[in-house]
Amino acid sequence: MSAPSPGPLAPPVEFTAPWQLRAYVIAVALIEQDIIDGGALDPSGDDALRSWLSTVQQRLVDQGFVSVEELDAEVARQVAIAAARDVH
Repeated sequence: MSAPSPGPLAPPVEFTAPWQLRAYVIAVALIEQDIIDGGALDPSGDDALRSWLSTVQQRLVDQGFVSVEELDAEVARQVAIAAARDVH
């Protein structure tokens, strides 16, 4: 999976998994809506996208868009869905 055309934030890596593209698209959308500042995202390193997700999560919590508990519940729900799909 290759990187899309750079928007307000150049992709930090070539995307090799769908979650990486999603993380990038979410970060760009939040920057374009002035919800987060692109300067807060570390643009380098192999772990850049994980760092971006952490930064985005913290900003959304800090700004009251979502609570930590809501995020934790959604992660648990998604993990359960993924686990159910992997059962043979």
